[in-house]
Amino acid sequence: MDRRKYQRVVLLAGLLFLLVAVESVLAYQMVQSEKARQQVILGNQVTANPELESRIVQSFYGKDEAGEDLTKEQQEIFRQKGEALSNQYGYTSGSYVTANRYVYGMAMILLLGMAGMIALFLAEQKQISNLNTAVEYQKQEQEELELRFEKVMKMLAREEQETKALVTDISHQLKTPIASLKMGYEIAQTTSLTKEEEQNLEKQGYEEVQRLERLLESLLNLSKLEAKLIQLQPAECSLKEMLTQAVSSVYMKAFDKAIQISMEDFTDRKLELDAKWTCEAFANLLDNAIKYSSEHTEIQLCVHILTSYVLIEIADQGIGIEPEEAADIFKRFHRGKNPMVKEQEGSGVGLYLTRKIVEEQGGTVSVKPGYPVGSIFRVMLPMA
Repeated sequence: MDRRKYQRVVLLAGLLFLLVAVESVLAYQMVQSEKARQQVILGNQVTANPELESRIVQSFYGKDEAGEDLTKEQQEIFRQKGEALSNQYGYTSGSYVTANRYVYGMAMILLLGMAGMIALFLAEQKQISNLNTAVEYQKQEQEELELRFEKVMKMLAREEQETKALVTDISHQLKTPIASLKMGYEIAQTTSLTKEEEQNLEKQGYEEVQRLERLLESLLNLSKLEAKLIQLQPAECSLKEMLTQAVSSVYMKAFDKAIQISMEDFTDRKLELDAKWTCEAFANLLDNAIKYSSEHTEIQLCVHILTSYVLIEIADQGIGIEPEEAADIFKRFHRGKNPMVKEQEGSGVGLYLTRKIVEEQGGTVSVKPGYPVGSIFRVMLPMA
């Protein structure tokens, strides 16, 4: 029990004790007053009729002439005679008035005391209810804050792990082309090369520079998108034109691996999307399919027009994705566990960018196993 509640209980107990004490004093005074009044009446009657003293005293105390207690019949006779005298002379016994006053007084005191106690009790209950409500609200607020804090801490821990993984992965991705470029320049400076060897060395250096450029561009786009520096600007655009442009952007990569990209014919649809970045998202999916597919395979694009959405499926015949990794591949910096994934260049940014671009425009992207091999990426975009 807290201090304030203890003080209220003590106050209520004190008021109750005071009420009982006042009632006891009033009752004692009433009894003494009535006793004095009856003694005055007895004295007056005996003084007026001294020869009847014994009879008056006996009757006054409810006794007959023999000193025996009056029977009920006798008491009733005296009552009837007293009632007749009262009606005749308008006399009211002082004891009757005093008794009435006492009863009414005590009743009023009790009623006031009970009303006060009820009012105090109701006020106390209301205050307790308000305190309980406030405590419950604060408890809920604290629980929500704890949940938020726990969520933030988990997010920070995850961000820290992902950042460490990013630094490690970027270091690895940068180390390979930089080492290749360094070795090429060392060879050029210390060794006499034929014209053909110089051309090969220059070609290899150029490819490594392109590799570095692609990596830096992906990281820069990711940074801009997350910092809201890239603002998507939806406008009416052609779905067929976006898919055709995405295929064209990766055509040479597919040609180098003899991978055929086919797109089923469909009725074109106008969508409210940012054409540039949506095309970038499709190109990332196609680039991913080419990267992890063997030579002389096929990639198919299928478009399904639904009621409120357009479904675009990109099916490849590559290494596939383990079911437990299906949700993780769209996370930032995630790279699969398959050895072939580790051999390929990449930073785990492309699919994450694709998800961000699609979801920012009200769509979804997912993956499921292909049949009999490979993977099928499914993009859902809202109709205009």
